[in-house]
Amino acid sequence: MLAPEAAAWSCFATRLTKTAPLFSYHDNQIRENPMPSSLFIFAEIKPKPEHFKDAQKAIIGILDQTRAESGCRSFKLFEAPDQDTLYLFEEWQDQDALDQHHAQPYTSAVFKAYEGWLAQPPHILPLHGVK
Repeated sequence: MLAPEAAAWSCFATRLTKTAPLFSYHDNQIRENPMPSSLFIFAEIKPKPEHFKDAQKAIIGILDQTRAESGCRSFKLFEAPDQDTLYLFEEWQDQDALDQHHAQPYTSAVFKAYEGWLAQPPHILPLHGVK
């Protein structure tokens, strides 16, 4: 059985594969967007205080590999001063690119390490560009 933190990542990946169609507002009507834009992800990650540096180093350790993935358009790590919170901003070509990223051994290793390091499940906000 997955730890709650790992289950959150797994649930996140599953949820993204079952998203509703994209919609755009035009001429006072909502209509299906015929050309989906990039997939944007904002993730708030709260490690346990004693594992903050470990969690930070784990992500830093996969930055170059992740950025080199063909479907990765952006993968940036930020931290909130004095909050022991990490933020990831990700932009992916599409859901398939994100799925491929999650399947990489280096990504799986970070998810596995996070099972014991996170104070709470990550808050994941998937977004699509409007314009």
